[in-house]
Amino acid sequence: TAAAPPKAETPKPAAAAPAPPPPAAAAAPAAPRPTPAAGGRVFASPAAKRVAAERGIDLSQIKSGSGMDGMITSKDVESFTPTAAAAAPSMTSAPLTSFPTITGPVTDIEATNVRKVIAKRLQQSKQEVPHYYLTVECNMDKTMKLRQEINSSYEKEGVKLSVNDFIIKAAALSCKRVPACNSAWID
Repeated sequence: TAAAPPKAETPKPAAAAPAPPPPAAAAAPAAPRPTPAAGGRVFASPAAKRVAAERGIDLSQIKSGSGMDGMITSKDVESFTPTAAAAAPSMTSAPLTSFPTITGPVTDIEATNVRKVIAKRLQQSKQEVPHYYLTVECNMDKTMKLRQEINSSYEKEGVKLSVNDFIIKAAALSCKRVPACNSAWID
């Protein structure tokens, strides 16, 4: 039994050895980084965000990260153990502030075969077909003036054109005028 106390003392220094790195991390400039994050953004790697989402961990509870400039890494999330008192309120408070609550019965409806095919094809179109996006700056002053004139002249009939109406018309006319731009990917 006399040997038992020294063995108990041996794990205590071993436990004390890992204790100094957290104060060093807290003293490092990485600790102030999450403070601005509380105002909106938590600096975490995509892998850390994925692991945190899978485990239900709120990234704002992790005080400092081991990554560059205090970024939270997946290793930080994996080694993080939230206290039971701190974890429960934050998990319940986040959904309440982020999403509206649903009251009353909720019924899941089986998707029809048509909807399943539409969903599958939509997913395929986004994943398998190459996409490119074009950006153009346009002077819309004359269009806005024309829109205002048309809307004021047809106000009694209840017709009101939006800017999007003019954009759709311009896109249709340009596809008709330059057929090479009106193309599709075919396997």
